[in-house]
Amino acid sequence: MSEIIKIIVFVLIILFFQIGILPHLAVFETYPNIILGSLISLSILKGFKKSIVWAVASGLFLDFYSLNSVVGIFVVCLLLCSYFSSFLGQNIFKKSNFLSVISVFALTVVFYDLLVLALRGVFGLGFQFEILTFLINVAYNTIFAIPVFYLIKKIYAGKPNKI
Repeated sequence: MSEIIKIIVFVLIILFFQIGILPHLAVFETYPNIILGSLISLSILKGFKKSIVWAVASGLFLDFYSLNSVVGIFVVCLLLCSYFSSFLGQNIFKKSNFLSVISVFALTVVFYDLLVLALRGVFGLGFQFEILTFLINVAYNTIFAIPVFYLIKKIYAGKPNKI
């Protein structure tokens, strides 16, 4: 029972930070997406199959939270990112070190941003690409995702982890 309470409290904290605090930390009109960071963390630590529910739930949240989104864009993006980060964590960056975790996060954030950009272009929601904003977004999301990763790893301490 205490495990469920930990998860519920963690989700509420993530949502509070995502909606209430992080938009005020915007740099060049971009702010970190710790929902994405927590999904990548779960995908690395628990694998794709165990992170599907979090990907769908957080994707729906991001779809409804975004004012100009087609419902389903973020669900698809987060499911693909979950699979991508799980694949990278299990097959490419097998070593359990800080550099491999950063690499998985950075590559997955790049993948996510490109997916969102492409799907927004396909659905006619705007296709704006600025390299500086893109790079800041990747760096910012990676920096904020690392503490989330170690927090999730601590929550799942004692349970079998991939990293």
